[in-house]
Amino acid sequence: MKNKAIGYILFMMMGIIVFSMGCGENKATENITPAVDSTGKVCLIPSERNPNGASELAQLMRTMEAQSDTWSKEIEEGKEELSPVPDVYNTLKTAIPTEDGMKNENFDTFSDDFVRYSNALVKASTKDRKAAFNTMISGCLTCHSEMCPGPIKRINKFYFN
Repeated sequence: MKNKAIGYILFMMMGIIVFSMGCGENKATENITPAVDSTGKVCLIPSERNPNGASELAQLMRTMEAQSDTWSKEIEEGKEELSPVPDVYNTLKTAIPTEDGMKNENFDTFSDDFVRYSNALVKASTKDRKAAFNTMISGCLTCHSEMCPGPIKRINKFYFN
């Protein structure tokens, strides 16, 4: 009788665990309408940071964040030359977002501004670099204030005083 009760309890516990794991997976994606390319293919890239994958635009934003961090350190160190603007920045306007509708009619203008500000930064004289960097960060903030406010707190941390 005891063995039967223990077996029943174990069976029920396994059922609860399996059921709750399934529910957790659904909640992660139930409110997301993934972006698709012109062929209807969902565009998510495998990502260590996001188990559901990351869009082209999300991956590009992470590259932009890492490059901004690099430039910030190079400016602080007084480097003679800054690292070049990554070529991938030229794909900003065409990168597919995580969700349809994340880009509005101002996105292309914001993208052009960001690339222009980035190029101006790497060409700026040593004395003008902090101001050029802050201008670039302001461009990030302007776009994210309108389209994707999630990273605003992180963006604000980049400013030089």
